[in-house]
Amino acid sequence: MKQIEKYVPFIDQCLGKGSYTIEDIRGGSSYDIKKKLTCGDAAYIVKVVEGALEKTEPDRDRLLWYQALCRIHRQNPGILGPTWYSSVNNHAVTITEWVDGAQLNDLFDRHPDLMPVYGREVGKLLYQLHHVDFVKAAVEERNVSVRAKVFDTVSRLKATIKENGIHFDGMDAAIAFLDENADAISDDRGGMVQNDVRPENVILKDETLYLFDFDSGTICDVYADFTFLTAMSHHKYRPFSAAVIESYFDGDVPEVFWKVNACFCIIKLLEYAIYRYEKSGRMIAVQAENYMNLFDNYTNPIPRWIREIAD
Repeated sequence: MKQIEKYVPFIDQCLGKGSYTIEDIRGGSSYDIKKKLTCGDAAYIVKVVEGALEKTEPDRDRLLWYQALCRIHRQNPGILGPTWYSSVNNHAVTITEWVDGAQLNDLFDRHPDLMPVYGREVGKLLYQLHHVDFVKAAVEERNVSVRAKVFDTVSRLKATIKENGIHFDGMDAAIAFLDENADAISDDRGGMVQNDVRPENVILKDETLYLFDFDSGTICDVYADFTFLTAMSHHKYRPFSAAVIESYFDGDVPEVFWKVNACFCIIKLLEYAIYRYEKSGRMIAVQAENYMNLFDNYTNPIPRWIREIAD
């Protein structure tokens, strides 16, 4: 418990001194410090973001992120942002409600027939996250350009790949598709993205769904939030993924969505190629082949499995 001691004054301020107990949480490989707090009949998770790393100054953008999530959670409990947040010892610290329910991946493994049912509900929840008025207003007021952010990211990725001689099957076609369709990414769709939408990150409790784990989230073209569902999700969860997309667009998926989604899928693939190379010196193979099959060697932005469902 030593790691958490310096953050106890903030917890006391939120929950009341001595009114709670602290338990360890097993699992996870991030640098975050995570503990479960029990306070009477209520339970919370306290998270010190990158708490195991020394920081010389706070990440103010990250604090603003949790501030926005806190506000959204008050308006929409299904968006499981923190109840309290602060910067303590130069780290972002959040205290979030502990929802003791079933993760959708576990539920679907037992009841696969429920995937379309809850997929439609998650699609609506995701739409609500992406279209929060005060977030849209803040993005416009601060003149945040998601296109510029994405272009900077792509330029950095391509430079890193070139410098290290990284290559994989289909890479040239993937980058060409990204370059040719980059203009489809729009500042007008700038909003909050959770950045890891998958059944594991949705909890069901008393017929209420909660979307959680926003620590990888950012401000981006909101169509970036579908990459896991379309390209990386396990095959068995595809009825869920299809239902999320159909519900999000109320059954009318625009053509530009598929182009933008494919661009962000390729960005994820490039990031993973660099990660694998830097971690082990290896070039990706299986993932590259999967993507080539998924997008017909990058000649069709609509994933093959979506087309097969439509047929």
